Amino acid sequence: MYDGTMTYNYPVLEQGVENMRSVNRTILALVDQLRGETATALGSWEGEAASSYAQRAANIQANIADMGVIVDQLQMEVQRSAEAMRDQDRAGGQALAG
Repeated sequence: MYDGTMTYNYPVLEQGVENMRSVNRTILALVDQLRGETATALGSWEGEAASSYAQRAANIQANIADMGVIVDQLQMEVQRSAEAMRDQDRAGGQALAG
């Protein structure tokens, strides 16, 4: 039966955020690689098709970069929250110790 107690595994939370950052870095690297390969393959493209491709590729790159910012903000929030909970845990422990 649930007794209302909440426990936090700070290292696991921090590792989860780091995993998200790692995946985002991997995606950025793959997108950069794909852009380079596509630019080589489509280097002779001109006109509307080339412009449309360039715009869509830029949009994808911007969206992935935005996701990186969100993950960085999430990491900072998890760290801040973990530090606040650790401080609260310490204060509670000291209060019980007298």
